[in-house]
Amino acid sequence: MSRQTGNHFEVLAQRGNSWTILGIFDEEPEAIEAAKAGRIAGGFGAVKVMRERFDESSGTFTSRKVFSQGEPRRRSKSDDGSVTIVPCSRMIDFYTADGRSTIGRLLNEELSRLGLTVSEVLHNPDNLSLVQKDINAVQRAVQRAAIAQVKETGQSVTERAKELLALIDTATEKLNTDWETGRIPSFEPATFDTMIDRLEDRPDRSYLLSSAMVGHLRGTKSMREKAGRILSLVSAYHPSWVVQVADTLLGDLLSGVSVLKEFLGDQQNRGTALVQLADMSRGCFSGNGPTVPDDVRALNHMINEDVLPQAQNALKTRFVHELNSPRRLNDASLLEELGSLGRVIDHLRREDGSLIGGFELREVLKNRCSRYLNPDSIGECLRDAEDPGDRIHTLLWIEPYIVGAENKRRLVNYILPILASPDNETFFVEQNGTVVQRLQRLVVLQRQVIKSGFQEVHKRKMAGRLDDFCARVLEENEFFQRLNQQNEPPVEKGIKMLKMCASGCFTAGTSSKKARKETVRYLKSDGFLDAYLADAADDTARADMLMDFHKLLSQAGIAKDLAI
Repeated sequence: MSRQTGNHFEVLAQRGNSWTILGIFDEEPEAIEAAKAGRIAGGFGAVKVMRERFDESSGTFTSRKVFSQGEPRRRSKSDDGSVTIVPCSRMIDFYTADGRSTIGRLLNEELSRLGLTVSEVLHNPDNLSLVQKDINAVQRAVQRAAIAQVKETGQSVTERAKELLALIDTATEKLNTDWETGRIPSFEPATFDTMIDRLEDRPDRSYLLSSAMVGHLRGTKSMREKAGRILSLVSAYHPSWVVQVADTLLGDLLSGVSVLKEFLGDQQNRGTALVQLADMSRGCFSGNGPTVPDDVRALNHMINEDVLPQAQNALKTRFVHELNSPRRLNDASLLEELGSLGRVIDHLRREDGSLIGGFELREVLKNRCSRYLNPDSIGECLRDAEDPGDRIHTLLWIEPYIVGAENKRRLVNYILPILASPDNETFFVEQNGTVVQRLQRLVVLQRQVIKSGFQEVHKRKMAGRLDDFCARVLEENEFFQRLNQQNEPPVEKGIKMLKMCASGCFTAGTSSKKARKETVRYLKSDGFLDAYLADAADDTARADMLMDFHKLLSQAGIAKDLAI
């Protein structure tokens, strides 16, 4: 029977269709209480507690659910999750952020084919007519909206669809009338500010300005050209209502799938493009310095001034969508792929190390990272690793780029079997270079483990295993006994050991404790300090040697063990 140790308990909560880890605990009652409290505080639909048990013989974890509360969400076959429920009862509801978002999702294929945004359709009768020519598409959109909305209203689908169609007819008639009667002002760029002044006191100024600016986009084809026209008109110094109109139009434009290519150009390395898109969404895009185009510079400046929240959110949404794509970030090896992901993550970090973007971004990052943690991908990463040490080093190099506690635990499950293998233990203890080289390599690996973002229970397990190897190297090679038998004065042996401790030649744990104990034994021998200072030419040299000696004591962690 295998020996099992190292239990811990993970608290997970469900938001939408995804589970996220709220915390990790050593005791089951504490984890269950945290799950109950977390469900209430976070408004989660369901929570559960998983007992994770480490099997020392196989070096793997097994999971078992020990507590659950709430009803986990299961997506209905008829619910594709793509329609935001917006109960539209007035024409103005079409123009709200939720209304425009719903229209955009319902007519996504048609708008993409025509190269139009929702705002362009809502504010220009010619554009609206192009969409309405596809009667089947409009009817499908109305049907889907009705099905989604009656879940909240309790109406029949047919009744709700008739109401929506009547509302669309009314909005269409009004839009046509406004343009035919000249209510929508026309302008040239030179008269833009004059037009704004004329609209300033109108209650429907935002609607009129939006329609006028959409009209100004006639003749443009690409998203980049349309955005450029808007950005050439509006600045952060215009009245806030004017900037809000521009922000709405830009937000719709920047939601398109072409934003990455049109603003950043064709790039072979998608990782680089995503880094630049992340920077644009934060208003800190630098590009190539003076060569940054005027429209990109203007957009970046206004986002940095916090006056374009909808445009900024559109870029963030596009970034999340691109990051969630199954496409590789580059065409090189998987290690290069992870390096590209690491650079993207670095551009999303705040100064305190946390990630911007909130829950949705973290979920996307976790999902993307999980794709790299299957046996085939890990095998590709380790393909060029020459020995067990290289394999562990490579997996530890990957760790900072892996987001999510569950993903990090999966990565641990690739490292622990390497450390648990008897053949690999023989390699680390007997075959990995000279004795000193073996010690140094174990120290490097242990430092990587300790510095990593793994859970403490995992770090303790891996660091302890590496320390066991180090202790065996010392014991089987009689390291301290051989040093003691060398034909050298005790002071030289003591200083040699002190320097080794100070430079970190022993792993933290049993090995370093044993090394420090041996060092202190030398340093406390009779006449050690006098012998150490015997070669000092004068008092100044003696003082310098004492200073260096105390510095070594501090670095070795044994200053408190001596009264020198």
